[in-house]
Amino acid sequence: MSNSMSLTPLATFSGIRHVPLLVVTRNSLFPSLTVEPDGVRIRVIRLHDLKFDEVECITLRKRLAHQLTIIPRRGIWIYSANLLAENAAGVVTLLQQHGAPLDRSALELLQAGIL
Repeated sequence: MSNSMSLTPLATFSGIRHVPLLVVTRNSLFPSLTVEPDGVRIRVIRLHDLKFDEVECITLRKRLAHQLTIIPRRGIWIYSANLLAENAAGVVTLLQQHGAPLDRSALELLQAGIL
């Protein structure tokens, strides 16, 4: 598998930490997500470059699509991307290989083969 992966999610979002279901910005026209060996880049309205040591955790939840959420260590913002199952599997596998701080739900979905 490659060291990096770029893809176009169904949509990307930014929200406020600890405020579930509140979306501040949304991008379904030009969303992007890139996983690199040292971090992730996600485009909501603008491009956010987050190194793994700046990320508290990365979660994955099964909703209508697979929702990957990146929670930085600092600040009030969180970033999410809605992914198809086949994209979610590749992204989570690559994140795990790079030592990203995945939460238990992401690891359980990956290990259960649900992705």
